[in-house]
Amino acid sequence: MTGAIASGGACCCRNTCPRCANGAWCASATPISAISRAAWEGYTVAPGGWSGRHRNTAISSCCTRSPKRRDSAAWTLTSSKRRMAPCWSTSCRPSLAPASASTSCAWMAGPAAWYATAPMGGASRLVTMPVTPVPMNVCATPWSDTVMKELIRDLASRGVVGVGLSALGRRLRRDEGTMILYGHRFRDDDEGYLQGLNPAWFEAQLAYLTRHYEIIPLSTLVGCLEQGRAVPARSVVLTIDDGFRDNLEHAFPLLERYRVPATIFVVTRSLTTGELPWSERLGVLFQRTRVPAITHPLLGGRPWPLTRPVQRRAACQRVKAGIVTRGREDRDAVIETLAERLGIEPPSDRMLNWDDARLLQANGIEIGGHGYSHALLGRVSLAEARREIARCRADLEHFLGLQAASFCLPGGSYTDAVVEEVRKRGFRSCFRPDYHKRYNHSANADPFTLARWGLPNAPGHHLEAELDGPFHGMRRWLHRLSLSPRPL
Repeated sequence: MTGAIASGGACCCRNTCPRCANGAWCASATPISAISRAAWEGYTVAPGGWSGRHRNTAISSCCTRSPKRRDSAAWTLTSSKRRMAPCWSTSCRPSLAPASASTSCAWMAGPAAWYATAPMGGASRLVTMPVTPVPMNVCATPWSDTVMKELIRDLASRGVVGVGLSALGRRLRRDEGTMILYGHRFRDDDEGYLQGLNPAWFEAQLAYLTRHYEIIPLSTLVGCLEQGRAVPARSVVLTIDDGFRDNLEHAFPLLERYRVPATIFVVTRSLTTGELPWSERLGVLFQRTRVPAITHPLLGGRPWPLTRPVQRRAACQRVKAGIVTRGREDRDAVIETLAERLGIEPPSDRMLNWDDARLLQANGIEIGGHGYSHALLGRVSLAEARREIARCRADLEHFLGLQAASFCLPGGSYTDAVVEEVRKRGFRSCFRPDYHKRYNHSANADPFTLARWGLPNAPGHHLEAELDGPFHGMRRWLHRLSLSPRPL
């Protein structure tokens, strides 16, 4: 059951106050401003439903007692006064879970109602909070925080660019080194729970980058670091991971149009077999299934509901966490079993093949290694990691004739032993996650400690505000502030 739009504060099932049962809760329809984040927090979600704690903030005008039962609420929006009121009913009440669950459900009832009035596509649909029980550690409204964050981010980015802060940042940072940017898919969807980049937005980002930066090949940056030479100032390297077919269909024509070099890191097994990398293959199974529930040892051995998108995504994440440390054969066996039980055949036409890779290579696109099967090398055994790196290196040499390519650690997962194995296998460079290092130059990096930033699935002004605006500096300052000792 989901919340319903009501008029005049009417409840979607019955007008009963959860505190004193006098029927005044929904009739009072407390304004959004009175229901603050401080009022309700700590709501956790478990297989049976919701649990949480109430901070005894005076929300309802009818009484001041805290509720005896901590249940879920279906949020109703009054269309005339833009108010929210929780609907409490035994008919729509999921069973309670232990209050010891660890994940908090984000509070977004008020902001979601405010966002519903914003002049943005699809916003009118985001006005109710569903109450159907969802699996453990999953927020019932996964879009809610994202909605507000993206709206605030867009407004802030427009402001930074509009008032000239990004232009000022470019003048102040003329002598910095090289930024490395990366993307994955170039479609505006999240197939396999991997969000793609809208090609139109990617074009806007390329227009901005070519206007204000020098875009250089990755091999040029690596050569400068190997030889101890200064890297080109205010330069950018573009990299793309996994080797999806849309890299050729959508990204490559734009790269050609703007005469921009790039490096594509390929999962070599996927180029040979056409299969998606295992994590996206698993995501497609749960994303597309119409099976109402599944029982599996990795899902606790009890029926896991799959009727709602949030439940399917939670199941996918839990299975992924259970097999991420296994070897390739074990992972594949689990995924094949799930494919049969979920009734889904993963697509086999989403990846590049070796002919595509040779075509891209002949047209100035550098090809690098991204593992043999996209195993997270820092999570699997060292023996498994060595096999992944060795087979990737052999495939690149056999199919493309590459003797010294660069390597991209799948998922950014690594250990020092893994990085040393990459070096021993003859790769020229690899990346390590370092979200506080923005520029790569000879003073702070070598070919095996390069840092990258992800391209946002957002218009060009988002990227401009991110690269040239104050956002990065603010993040670093807030990070240091959060780590600094607090006064007694």
